[in-house]
Amino acid sequence: MAGLALLAMGWSLTLPRLDAQGFATNTPLPGQVPLTAAPAQPTVTLALNTPAPAELPVMVSTPDAPIENYPLRLWLEQDLIALLFQQIAALDEGGADARRALQLTAYELTARFPGAPTRPEQREDLIRAALRAPRGAADVRWLVQPYILDALNRQPGQPSLEVGGFRVDVTAARFNPDAVPDALLHILYPATAAEAEDVLYEEYLLAEGRPDGTLALLPAAYDSPVAPFGTIRSVSLQRLEDMNRDTLDEVVLVVDDGQANERWWLLGARGGAAIDLVLPGEEIRVGSLVAWAPPATADIPVLQTFRFRVESAAPGWPCISQLPVDWAYQANFYRPVIDPAAQYTFQETLGCRLLAAEPLFARSPEAAVTALEAAIVDFTVDAPGGDRALLTLAMFYVLQGRLDEARAIAAAVAPAGETDSWTARQSAALTEALGIASNTALDVCEALALASVAPVCDVDAVLGRFLGLATLSTSDDLVPQLEALGLPVVEAVTVTEIGRATRTVISFNLENTGWWGFAAQRDGTYLVEKADPPTGFAAAVLPAGLLEVPATAYDALLVNDDPEAALTILETLAQNNPDVPLSPAARFLQALSYDLAASRDRARQAYYALWTDFPRSLWGQLAARHLERR
Repeated sequence: MAGLALLAMGWSLTLPRLDAQGFATNTPLPGQVPLTAAPAQPTVTLALNTPAPAELPVMVSTPDAPIENYPLRLWLEQDLIALLFQQIAALDEGGADARRALQLTAYELTARFPGAPTRPEQREDLIRAALRAPRGAADVRWLVQPYILDALNRQPGQPSLEVGGFRVDVTAARFNPDAVPDALLHILYPATAAEAEDVLYEEYLLAEGRPDGTLALLPAAYDSPVAPFGTIRSVSLQRLEDMNRDTLDEVVLVVDDGQANERWWLLGARGGAAIDLVLPGEEIRVGSLVAWAPPATADIPVLQTFRFRVESAAPGWPCISQLPVDWAYQANFYRPVIDPAAQYTFQETLGCRLLAAEPLFARSPEAAVTALEAAIVDFTVDAPGGDRALLTLAMFYVLQGRLDEARAIAAAVAPAGETDSWTARQSAALTEALGIASNTALDVCEALALASVAPVCDVDAVLGRFLGLATLSTSDDLVPQLEALGLPVVEAVTVTEIGRATRTVISFNLENTGWWGFAAQRDGTYLVEKADPPTGFAAAVLPAGLLEVPATAYDALLVNDDPEAALTILETLAQNNPDVPLSPAARFLQALSYDLAASRDRARQAYYALWTDFPRSLWGQLAARHLERR
């Protein structure tokens, strides 16, 4: 009755809800002083319901003449701006390719026409259109940054400013050794956004002060994190101070990009540019901050952290392990310092305790019940993974024949008013399966496997237990005996191998099960064991389809402004995979890089070939826009 006793202790059976990560407040950090205290200026808002410029018609075209009739297009600024509006309008259904294509067109516009859009009203129109797009889909840094800087410099000395619905907070900083104050800019849209899910644009920028009181953005030698965009959910300021004792300020940004560890950016100014002070090729990934502490031998702070790792998700237990990682400033970069003897260790949580106890279904039901009950008592069912622990316990009660206790747990765990959550599906499946008197424990287990992914029961393990208890005689046909036990056979294959007894390998029509081997023994019974799929029944391994663009190739062009480097990366990728063609996205990036690197004939050929091969794809049609019919 231990299961009922656990429920009688009065614990809540609802998992705690974690608060969404918020954004840092805009209150200056200790020691930070606004540049001036001038009064705020009136707000001018970019209304999002302002009609966008007319969209260009979308048509699927194909080449109707040889390549000799298609020279490269002679672009005008307005042509590319019109294309940008069309691409923004298509973000709803375009997916990742549409977002990336928009970035490439924006880059192409500024590469061909520095400072574009030259008409301020067109910049505002593009910003409006981008902010109306699906949240986080459009990269508008190239539009917003000069727009905000222009507004600040028209009213220099403001500690904060609202313009076009954006709020800009200016915090004094020292990024270079001259006497003119520099600044860290915090840009937020909408200005009144208080919750992370309300933010449509948030970014921090390093700016250099000028003698006349205006500011100039330091060119960034890194991909400035902005939220929301791509995988980035939020960005916040962790600290602004002289961290490496070089008399200049550094900036620490915390970026949530959906991984177990947040990414911390350590930024500073060197040689007139904003740079990432982390050793190239490394990323500071922080699961939790231990401390900023000076080492014993120097007066330079060391960032002491734990790096998290999400452990095996196969059983479904929420478990994170951690590794101590320090970051020390040495030879101009922050570098990781990891003790060679250090290892990832499980955190003290319910999920980690039970993950360490896996495979539970390889244990006897009695041993598994003992482990589960002890873990639930130690961590309570309110801990993350509590519902799973209780439902797994209920399944082991079924294996022990303690059906009333299993029913009680299923009823207690079932969330009121929910039908689609994992807990609702598993508890309902358990209740329904236990309501059918003819069901075996294997039937109950399969019902749980059919109810949702990551079920609380291992069907293959329960099947093995079931087969181990069955009496199967070698004097009778094997398949009819199995089906008489309620085990539907899909395939039965006789396997003969040198050095091993001939055996029958069988797959069953049961969810989440593999192949089982049955070898005849001298006592007239079968030795039953797990088996590999016989020849011809293994799952096919398909070759790679197309070579996708490496992130480094996009960074080479969009961040480092180096089309030649992008071409080198793509050519190396193709050489290392001679039998796999480049994807349409990779081929367009290649053609555009040829174009911007002034390899005009190679660009023309690449655009034409991509258009010919993939005329119905976004990339094929974008390639077509770069050619003109002579």
